[in-house]
Amino acid sequence: ANAHGPMATKLALRCLYLMFPFSEVMEPGFDGIADFVLSKGNDPEEEVRLETVEFWRAVLNFPTLAAKSHRLMNHIVVYLLDSMVYQDMELSMMQGGDNDWNVPDKPDEVRPRSYRARVNAVNADVDDNDDSEEVGDWNLRQASALTLDETAMSQGDAILAAALPVIGDRMQPNKPWKQQEAAILALGAIASGCIIGITQYLPQVVARLLDLGNDDSCHYLVRCI
Repeated sequence: ANAHGPMATKLALRCLYLMFPFSEVMEPGFDGIADFVLSKGNDPEEEVRLETVEFWRAVLNFPTLAAKSHRLMNHIVVYLLDSMVYQDMELSMMQGGDNDWNVPDKPDEVRPRSYRARVNAVNADVDDNDDSEEVGDWNLRQASALTLDETAMSQGDAILAAALPVIGDRMQPNKPWKQQEAAILALGAIASGCIIGITQYLPQVVARLLDLGNDDSCHYLVRCI
């Protein structure tokens, strides 16, 4: 796959997780496969990185393989948080900012950007294809947030040890605003799956969120999230 360019790598990654139903075949070599997929997280092509995220999300449906990937949980969580950071192209396509607070928003500009949109689209149309409008809007950020959400639902409080230190570090005042924003998105993504375990951390979490929300120098997208 590497020798034939990003498209071949993308298809190879997709073939790997499409083979998960044959887990008895995948299991013996899964550790090597998982390490290979993790290495593709730094690929310059977003479509390749997107397939690596879909790989980790697909793993969750197969308990034996999910258990074998648990050794990589710290790396997977960091990768997902990195992938949730806004890309420059995404920001260039967004409208609005700090200076247009007095301009009324159009209804289609304030629709929630749900990272579950892909799931709803696929459930509605099993014959989903890459040319459809719904899939065209699907991106690395959304896929990563959904994967983190479903990982938390699958793993429960066990994910907190890997996720909370990274999230907490990236919410600090000295971090770039894009990391702060992605960390808050990640916090929301894990909350439902870790609702019991995260309760003890809520005083610190709420205090930090209030600090960010009350900081006039904070980027408006951080305040929005």
